[in-house]
Amino acid sequence: MHLNLLAMLPTELREKIDQDYQLIIQLKPHERFQLWPRLRPVIYYDTNDELIRQASKQYLAHHDCMIANTLFGLSLCPRSSARGPITSTTAAEQYLNTGIRNIFKHKETIDFSWLTEHHLKLWQHCCHSFLIYAYRSNYWNDDVVAYAELQCDPAIFKEQA
Repeated sequence: MHLNLLAMLPTELREKIDQDYQLIIQLKPHERFQLWPRLRPVIYYDTNDELIRQASKQYLAHHDCMIANTLFGLSLCPRSSARGPITSTTAAEQYLNTGIRNIFKHKETIDFSWLTEHHLKLWQHCCHSFLIYAYRSNYWNDDVVAYAELQCDPAIFKEQA
């Protein structure tokens, strides 16, 4: 399933994102993986519309931002308190899986502290949502799942036991 919210993104906002992206790629290409913390204030200042904000996360995910990829996946989860106006179980699983796996893969070389430390509850929510999908699928027993389990607040496992 392919879900495309990019048509919801206003041209002016897309151009602002593209300008910043081009500048980052030229000066510090590795920072494209962390675009969301840098561009979030621009997006949130530009609009209060949650659909546009959700589309912005997808747009940044398509620009290799691993944080936006993960957050877009969370926003698609139908039962998440952080869900956006558009939800899709299949797309949520795909984006969360890609985002969490990329963060795990690059956690030693890229600074994800904006999400993993400064927004710890949000990060734990992402990991918990990822685990719900992982446990239902064929990739429930791997290093990324073990990593996500360690990131979660242990209380969530007790509540559901």
